Amino acid sequence: MVFRTSAAQDHEFHPRPPVALSSLAVENADDLDGFRDVRGKVTFANQGRVQGDLALRLTVVGAVTQTLFWKLDTKDLPPGGALDFEFPPLVGKGMEPPRVAVVMLDLCVLYPADRNTKAFVVSNGLASILHLRE
Repeated sequence: MVFRTSAAQDHEFHPRPPVALSSLAVENADDLDGFRDVRGKVTFANQGRVQGDLALRLTVVGAVTQTLFWKLDTKDLPPGGALDFEFPPLVGKGMEPPRVAVVMLDLCVLYPADRNTKAFVVSNGLASILHLRE
């Protein structure tokens, strides 16, 4: 299967990501209303020093790939814990929701001072399948 992105992705990946994400839990993932915010949480373990404008990034793969960001309240990631998120709806007004959406979640530093990129990814990626209501 081949996926096409809607725009060039402005990101770089840490060669040895210091953050390990696990236990992704999306509320109502089996019966999600695509016109409502996507809420949930993810567990993390941080093995390094991760600082800056931190955000969870949700990449939604579909006919048109979209990238959503949830900015974190902290600028210095602790050694471990859980992060809550609330991304905007996956489906815009007047759009037909897909039955299934494949998403990837990762953690990034936005516009890091030492790099010429929008997102510097500092974690592994977690995939999930979301089932959207008709």
